[in-house]
Amino acid sequence: MDIKRVLDSSYHDALRALVMGTSPAALARARERVFIKALAARLLASCGDENARVFHAFTDDWRTVFGAAGPAGDIRVCRISQAETDGRQPQPVQFVAEAVCFAAIDFTRETASALRAVNRLNMGAAQSKLLALARPKRGDAGLRDMLKGAFTGEAHCLAMLPHPTEWDDAHEAPAVWQLQAGEWRALA
Repeated sequence: MDIKRVLDSSYHDALRALVMGTSPAALARARERVFIKALAARLLASCGDENARVFHAFTDDWRTVFGAAGPAGDIRVCRISQAETDGRQPQPVQFVAEAVCFAAIDFTRETASALRAVNRLNMGAAQSKLLALARPKRGDAGLRDMLKGAFTGEAHCLAMLPHPTEWDDAHEAPAVWQLQAGEWRALA
């Protein structure tokens, strides 16, 4: 999976979407929701598995599969399988056979919230993981340095995007890094 391409395409899909809000905060939340939906669809498509499904807080079946409301910014792409229950009238039950990709999105710009998103990633089992954060106003080097110790896994990526309130202004494209041998490597 080319995570940089998936992220760039999702971001541009969200930029082009017509969203409205009654306040700047409502507009930012609407843009975040559109981005999450676009990223979820692109991650599922890049998976290339007909048995894969995507789950996030804005899908109807999140609660059915996982049993509770999940964090709004989490996306899970899973391979699904099916079994039958015991008893006189067996019922088909779908279950997660494998976690393919897990993404956590947090646009709050709060360090503690970013670390909680990293916690969710570290607790999940998936082949690839993505943490997408709003780019800090003072640059991202300090945040990347802080995340080095908390971020685990060589196949896992960190993305920094403009905050949704800045999407009308000219800004830098999303940046994506992968932690390799303890150092962040920018993905092109």
